[in-house]
Amino acid sequence: MVSLGTLTEQEFLDQCGRLLNVSDKIGDGWTKKKGEYGDVYLVKKVTKPAHHVTMTTTEDVSSDVVDDDDGVVASSSLVTWEYHVTYRSSYSVPVLLFRAWDPTGRALPVEELWPEKEDDRATNVAMETPTVATSTVAMETPTVTTPTVITPTVTQVEHPIEGLPFLELHPCTTEQIVTQRGTHGTYLITWLSVVCQTLGLELDLRYALL
Repeated sequence: MVSLGTLTEQEFLDQCGRLLNVSDKIGDGWTKKKGEYGDVYLVKKVTKPAHHVTMTTTEDVSSDVVDDDDGVVASSSLVTWEYHVTYRSSYSVPVLLFRAWDPTGRALPVEELWPEKEDDRATNVAMETPTVATSTVAMETPTVTTPTVITPTVTQVEHPIEGLPFLELHPCTTEQIVTQRGTHGTYLITWLSVVCQTLGLELDLRYALL
């Protein structure tokens, strides 16, 4: 490991192998792919109900899909998400790329994939419990230091291996996020536990045994 918040490419490959072993045992769906030049990356595809809620009047839809409160209609569409985990040598960290499409094959924009408020997204990746820093001066009242809230940046990029358009959680904050969290178990699982909750992807607790 280069530093607490980074890892080498070999460490990335080793930890991918360990993650895949657990995934195969519990049927979690992660697979390994290899690019034309030998680049290894992880892939997982999940189909689940759309996150977004469409604000529609009850006059516009049939009564069997209308909630009781204020005519809010929850979308019944299914969304297929595809997640890729690659390695970014320039930052010495893993990177999560993702894309999603509806049953018609329409690629969904980030506004539909990630409808929560900016503050909510920031909370997902912040340390939830403040740390207490005690002053070295005798008899002074301890001060409470709240960790900096780190907001991930989503950008549209060309997949570094497949060359297709994807959305990416930019790796510029990854080192800081992992350093703030601390690596409990493996680096890859610690990092995934943060980015998965940010994107609503469930991470099985059995990965914590790695």
